[in-house]
Amino acid sequence: MIEFAYSLKNDARRAFDEIKSKAENLDFKPNLAIVYLTESLQKDAKVFKFNFNTLCIPVEGFITPEGVWTRGCLCMFADIEYSLNVFKGNVNEVVEQLRNAEKGKFNLLVYPLFYVESRYAFLGKYLRLKITSDLEKASKIYENLIYPMNTMLRPFRDESKEAVSLNLFPIKFGIGKPQIYVNGERVGRGVVHLSFDREFVVDYTDFLPERQKDIEQTKEILKKEFQFVEEVKVKKSRLAIGNIGELSIREYLRKHRIKMREDLEKDIEEEEFLGATPYGLLFFSRETGGVAGLGLMDYDLKFYPSLFDLTLFENRAIFFGEKLSGGISKIASELNKKRFDFILFDQYIMLMFEEKIVDLFKKRKKYGIITSCPSYTGNIERKIMTEIENKIAVNTFLSTVLINF
Repeated sequence: MIEFAYSLKNDARRAFDEIKSKAENLDFKPNLAIVYLTESLQKDAKVFKFNFNTLCIPVEGFITPEGVWTRGCLCMFADIEYSLNVFKGNVNEVVEQLRNAEKGKFNLLVYPLFYVESRYAFLGKYLRLKITSDLEKASKIYENLIYPMNTMLRPFRDESKEAVSLNLFPIKFGIGKPQIYVNGERVGRGVVHLSFDREFVVDYTDFLPERQKDIEQTKEILKKEFQFVEEVKVKKSRLAIGNIGELSIREYLRKHRIKMREDLEKDIEEEEFLGATPYGLLFFSRETGGVAGLGLMDYDLKFYPSLFDLTLFENRAIFFGEKLSGGISKIASELNKKRFDFILFDQYIMLMFEEKIVDLFKKRKKYGIITSCPSYTGNIERKIMTEIENKIAVNTFLSTVLINF
């Protein structure tokens, strides 16, 4: 069984007491709690600890039948057969652990997409990136900071297991954030794997038209969806981008009169780094012809990080400005077609439409969370635009997952 409870209190102890009181009045005895904490409660996440497994996940907001909230917490209580594991290490080590893990009929992965443990660790890697002139070395450095979205899903795809991943990348990013807790203990840089011995009905959508067999045809479709600026050649490695043409990322953005941020070190330390931008690169997969978008900031970085493995992508990309053709009506139309109990809603869509999104969910009487970059592997029946590897759909914008319990 699965039930929800939530609190709008900004004090961690009072919020926990409220959802604990609700748990005591459930018609069943839960053996798992997944607590979604908004920013006001995240620093005190260790308070949220029941006498059964408790996973605390930072989110930008949550959705209830009464509205959309950016304060307090939402808790999912369950009495269900499951296993919970935490895997740590570099990308290859964690992927190997996931390959060896017992997988359920449905799997949930929760991890920080990009994570810096301390100011000392950040400065060390930042200086190494500054002094290296080699793209491959830069990619190796980023391996210690990034768990690539598509890479993390491959162990599940290869065994034909369904999995959803929460690739946590907060809008307000800082050192030691995002922070996941399991039973009151910080996870740090690691991957939480929840394996359920039960099938859920899952639907992934990116609110885009279907891709075509030919990449050039797909480009023509996408020109109607985004503000296409120009096609460019990109020097890239697995997790690092060098130049766009002959220019650095900053030089290229400044050429287009785009100026957003100045000092990466200062912004991350003061948690003023905003994990959202309206400009980016659309990369085209050689394997499927699908696309993935990577947002760009004009920080003075010689090598820019990619949040997904770029190995299977073309060296040519599209520099674009983000918009969504059809706007809120397209999102409403897509949701009207679907039946769901719980939604993982992309935080960037929330930033684009805000008040309209609030009104949209008031009418639906559903539960869900507002989070970053949810991705999916499983049965994909149509030609999803952001299916970038066979049966792996990932994106850094516009992706949403709908779940029926």
